Amino acid sequence: MMPEAKREIFEAYSDGVNDFIASVSLSEGSAKLFPPEFYIFGLYNKIRPWHPIDSLANILLINFSLTWDWAQDFTREVNKMESEELRNLAEELTPFTSNYLVNMVTVLDDSDVHRMGKWSDKSLGERYLENLAHLKAAEPKRN
Repeated sequence: MMPEAKREIFEAYSDGVNDFIASVSLSEGSAKLFPPEFYIFGLYNKIRPWHPIDSLANILLINFSLTWDWAQDFTREVNKMESEELRNLAEELTPFTSNYLVNMVTVLDDSDVHRMGKWSDKSLGERYLENLAHLKAAEPKRN
């Protein structure tokens, strides 16, 4: 159970996120915009209200993403527990190295974008330019 003071902080943050989302508009005079990818991927009108649990989930996700080598650490420890021979070889079998990190980065690939129905043969720049009208409509008019 979370202490009352911390719960209030998470609720206040959620209220602030939801207030911002409610104030974003594509109408004339709005200076508040979502990042371009929200328009490019057609997500700007599909945002659900933010809840304190969403903040906690993001904290855990960030925490997890900062431990790039968790799989190697786990494998290394399992090997060390398995036998004396593997204990002696554990560092060689699963070394502490940054060369392997590039294989562990989680990003959207083409199949993910196809599955989401967002695939396009156009470049990201071309898609941005296609959606520029939405962005321009939301720009405040300047004198």
